[in-house]
Amino acid sequence: MGKGVPEALRSISRSHWLMRAATAVVLGLVLASGIGIWLLRQGAIADTEDDDNRLGVVLAEQTARTLQSVDLVLQDLAGQIASVGVHDRDSLHALFGGKDVHDALQQRLSDLPQASALSVLDSTGHFVNQSRPWPTPDYTVDDRDYFRYFASTADPNPYISEPEIGRISGVPTVFLVRRLTAPDGTFLGVVLAPIRLDYFAAFYANTGLSDGTGVTILRRDGTVLVHFPTGVVAPGVHISTNVRWAEMVAAGGGHYLSPGAFAHSQPVFVSVHPLTIYPIVVDVSRTEVAALARWWRQSIAIAVGAIAATASLTFLLRALGRQFRLIERSQQRIGQQVVAIQASEAKFAAQSTLLETTLEHMNQGLMMVDAAGIVAVCNRRAREILGLPDELMAAGPSFDDLVEFQKASGEFAVSHGTPIDPATLTNNRSIYERRRPNGTIVEVRSVALPDGGLVRTFTDITARATAEQMLGLAASQDQLTGLANRHSFDIKLDALLATARRGNTGLVVLCLDLDRFKAVNDTLGHSAGDQLLTMVAQRMREIARSTDLVGRLGGDEFAIVLPGAARVGAELACRRLLESICLPYMLGSESARIGVSIGLATYPTDGATADQLLRNADTALYMAKAAGRNTWRAYASEDGQREHQRMLLERDLRAAVELRQFTLAYQPICETASGQPVAFEALLRWDHPTRGPISPEEFIPIAEQAGMIIPLGRWVIEVACAEAAAWAMQLNIAVNLSPAQFHDQGLLGFIQDVLARTGLSPNRLDLEVTEGVLVADAGDVVKTMQALRAMGVRMVLDDFGTANSNLGRLRGLPFDVVKIDRSFLRALNSDPQARALVEAILAMARALGLETIGEGVETAEQLALLDHLQCRWVQGYLLGRPASSAQTRDQIWKLAASNARSEKPVPSPLLATHG
Repeated sequence: MGKGVPEALRSISRSHWLMRAATAVVLGLVLASGIGIWLLRQGAIADTEDDDNRLGVVLAEQTARTLQSVDLVLQDLAGQIASVGVHDRDSLHALFGGKDVHDALQQRLSDLPQASALSVLDSTGHFVNQSRPWPTPDYTVDDRDYFRYFASTADPNPYISEPEIGRISGVPTVFLVRRLTAPDGTFLGVVLAPIRLDYFAAFYANTGLSDGTGVTILRRDGTVLVHFPTGVVAPGVHISTNVRWAEMVAAGGGHYLSPGAFAHSQPVFVSVHPLTIYPIVVDVSRTEVAALARWWRQSIAIAVGAIAATASLTFLLRALGRQFRLIERSQQRIGQQVVAIQASEAKFAAQSTLLETTLEHMNQGLMMVDAAGIVAVCNRRAREILGLPDELMAAGPSFDDLVEFQKASGEFAVSHGTPIDPATLTNNRSIYERRRPNGTIVEVRSVALPDGGLVRTFTDITARATAEQMLGLAASQDQLTGLANRHSFDIKLDALLATARRGNTGLVVLCLDLDRFKAVNDTLGHSAGDQLLTMVAQRMREIARSTDLVGRLGGDEFAIVLPGAARVGAELACRRLLESICLPYMLGSESARIGVSIGLATYPTDGATADQLLRNADTALYMAKAAGRNTWRAYASEDGQREHQRMLLERDLRAAVELRQFTLAYQPICETASGQPVAFEALLRWDHPTRGPISPEEFIPIAEQAGMIIPLGRWVIEVACAEAAAWAMQLNIAVNLSPAQFHDQGLLGFIQDVLARTGLSPNRLDLEVTEGVLVADAGDVVKTMQALRAMGVRMVLDDFGTANSNLGRLRGLPFDVVKIDRSFLRALNSDPQARALVEAILAMARALGLETIGEGVETAEQLALLDHLQCRWVQGYLLGRPASSAQTRDQIWKLAASNARSEKPVPSPLLATHG
């Protein structure tokens, strides 16, 4: 007891150091807040640059398409003039100055809402013809910048003029101009179209630009053509072509911070997007104030929070300081009391020395609890067996305090394999056994005292219990990893759930599945796989607490139960498991890496029984795998139900693939002019035994993700080829290929074998792919496509126009035909822009030597318009719905018989040549 005063003084001294540390924490909080505000500002700037860049890409593409639709008309007009051999001014007026040309120009202009006129000028600047009211006026524009430019320069590229107010329309206009050159190379004149700049302003007004965002279209020399919001700057203004802007244009685009632009005196973020075909630059700008508005609000909130926290900590430190001073003054009074207590203790120590010596040298642990529940005696052996610290026992704790300390240490998690309820520890049972966290097995005997107290002895029986336990170990332990096997895991999980229910505590179940384990097993052998499983199990043991239950359910599937854990603690355990299991493994002389996917379910939120918790944790595990593997997901009821249904559908799909429970339907691809079939597309159908027909849009993605698309795709190719080989007419068969099938190393050999076995000519097989096949490993995919074409198989680009479609990308790619997506055809008769896009696709496809198929034809109007636009082949419900193989064979027989009777020519087969 004499040591109490110095110990108290040292504790107070340490408290002063604690106050200094707390002061440092306050300063660190202020510094961290400042750093956080700065990082938020950098993030806001990065987000602004990304948003402006994405918007700029879209607007630049739209601007290019708007100009290109007019430019195609000008190129066509210039091509017609060149094709008839116009060589001088007189022949130009004679051949293209008539009323028929005027009417044709008006007709072409009706499809170009962005242009106000189409005109042809001769070498003197006089109008040869135009789309405005007839007759053509006799005046010259030889003073215009575009005319002077082409009169002195033989530039084959388009020219964008400076903006001006249209003489007739009265709106800001810019001229898109191309040069006319005589066969001998002399200047013959120009063709031009005034582009209405308010067309772009109206488009930008509908894009919903946020406050502070502006869009500018400029020439490459810095001349402003149009700016939105309108009214800020007039067309024709020349911006200062500063070094940064010019560098961005020369580099093909980029973004920078300008000190000010147009009416903004404040800094502005500018994203620069030059067009590749036209001398135009699209700028997207956003003021720094607008870009950082959200950052300012966040910064103010952080600053206010930091100030409040600092003030609170400061107040607490002042209060603690006053309390420490009061404690220091009380030490003197305590010292006087200590002297008296020491004298009493000396007398008591002399009387109890003999008893203490006896107790401390006993081989058994002994504890006595008095009637008030205070631990009056606890000898050395009892402290050793129970792992009780001397500091705790020196304080004279109550038995309840002792139980709480042991509960906090995980002492009562398990006892000889069976969960213990700590509330039963005070029962005066004569004898029981329990296992401590360190593995020691203790026999406890209790004797009740007449005054209500208790005497308890503790004996270490680990050696005896271990021998008994070895007899039942094989039945409850996984022989490879030493973890609990499935049977033992289920029993222990039920027991832990029972404890959680009685104590009203939480419990978390984790389901784990190793990622890429099969690759290690297949590559290095089963012995290495077993070694890897053993090492993974060891890492799980190291991360798990002594109270946690770790089991191997089979193969590379594991499960962990975290008694008493909440969601936050479980998430921390998941992160530690991911970090540990992903570290490399040395398997002999080879190094291997794997990952792990984890699903998490919490009691009682996600289930009240062991089966529910395991099922929901397994559903969450499936979600983790779907999210990319090597991660964890917690069970969520709605998502879990959907994932569960998806898992059931995947299970049924696997069975359907193995049992070939699919059929093929065939939809005709017809010649536009005659409506007769020239090919049939094979479409996969699945009639589920209980759910009925299931859309391919639902089960094909599951087949791709689950790795079933390759055997399923092979089945489709073989059945379709066999069916087509039996048809009465030599019509083509089209089969869709998934991007995943291009990773099938045996694809080429399989197709060759199928064609040989079925007798189908290779030039009758058309393989349809989408642009998604070129997203990853484009080089290998193109090589595979080229090898297929070398065999004689035809390649079709399906759903063109739905993704980042660009016919320019098709140059050099091994495609024979392009399918125009049905979304364009729905608006073909009502939307001029849709029609202009279809015309552009058809024109550019012909220029690249590709044929086109219009997909989704459902009305006679759509068919007539595609025929007018010279789209050679069409497909859709108007010409034929998907039918069974028997119905298709019957249709082909009737068609062959009809052609034979009427001696009608057979329509040209689809893709007769590669072009």
